Amino acid sequence: MSKTLPDKIASSIYTDYIESGLIKCGGRLPTIRELQRQYGRSNSIIVHALGLLDSRGVIEKKSDGICYVASEAKLTEKRMPKMIGSVVPAMTEPNFVMRIHTGVEEACREFGYQVISASANLSYEIEEQQVMRLIDVGCEAVIVTPVIRTRKQIKHDYLKSIPSTYPMVLVDVAYPEQKHTQVILDNFNAGYDMTKLLLNEGHRKIAFMESNSSDGNLMHRSNWERCDGYLRALRSAGIVPCPEDRWLIKAWYTQDEDLMNNELIALLRRWKEMPDRPTAIIALEDFYAMQIITLGRELGISVPDDLKVVGFDNLDLANRLGATFPTTNPDMALAGKIAVSLAVQQLEGRIADPTTYVLPVPIRVRTSALDD
Repeated sequence: MSKTLPDKIASSIYTDYIESGLIKCGGRLPTIRELQRQYGRSNSIIVHALGLLDSRGVIEKKSDGICYVASEAKLTEKRMPKMIGSVVPAMTEPNFVMRIHTGVEEACREFGYQVISASANLSYEIEEQQVMRLIDVGCEAVIVTPVIRTRKQIKHDYLKSIPSTYPMVLVDVAYPEQKHTQVILDNFNAGYDMTKLLLNEGHRKIAFMESNSSDGNLMHRSNWERCDGYLRALRSAGIVPCPEDRWLIKAWYTQDEDLMNNELIALLRRWKEMPDRPTAIIALEDFYAMQIITLGRELGISVPDDLKVVGFDNLDLANRLGATFPTTNPDMALAGKIAVSLAVQQLEGRIADPTTYVLPVPIRVRTSALDD
């Protein structure tokens, strides 16, 4: 993606006055009005350009609006750093998403880039704002772990407006329609392998938890792919999948724990009334697996004797609470590192077109003390 106009003006000011040595460290830059006349741009463009230089530590903006070239020590340390942006759905405790960011930070250090981090707070609109802001401040590439999209958002996705020539790498939650380089998980085989694990333990009737929004428009691609793997594994074992064994959860993306628990309680009560009920359930991920175990016990369900529960994603919370149920163990830090490597390769011209890297997802069988 070509530089924005404020970024071009910032580069011109840097080259003309600072890199050239015309104004020394600590020296005063021309006024905004003088820069307007020189570059033939509006007041807002010049102010934006100076803000970019200020954010990079190249100039120091005083309270009266006058700008000075940064001190020699500061200028040497922060002169026009190479920057890569990182946008994640939510900046919370170390967890599945933050592992990606950890990998991004480690790889950026190795490649000599500074990371600018931002949170989308689970909002498509905020994600767009953050990505565009990172591009505007001069990030040479942006690594995005996108929020889950609705069908309408995918149709009009802002990512489609960003040329594929700009180094943008999507991690984990990505869709072919977005037309950017992607690092995704092999969720199909994760669903297949998890189902095969249960089949090998003797389970012949296995439930699978699906997610969607209340209006049915949520596009949870990883859940879909795991479900496809689940169905393939059942059919390969000669088992005809039953529609009633697919448990739909609508509260998953609302972050409303009460709503989520009410849904799970209703599903578990329905399970207790089934004449031919599943002996195992593949939960959406580890957090849901833990909730099923907790709520199931409150309803008098013995786990794993009556109902075997498995999860996905090897969440830190499950490990801290001593979970024993099987999960998947994706190396999300590695996903972040690969994303940065692909972005750098694109910056260096070694990758011309968007590419997709599929990361294997091994099964992890825990041994600890949550289950009976």
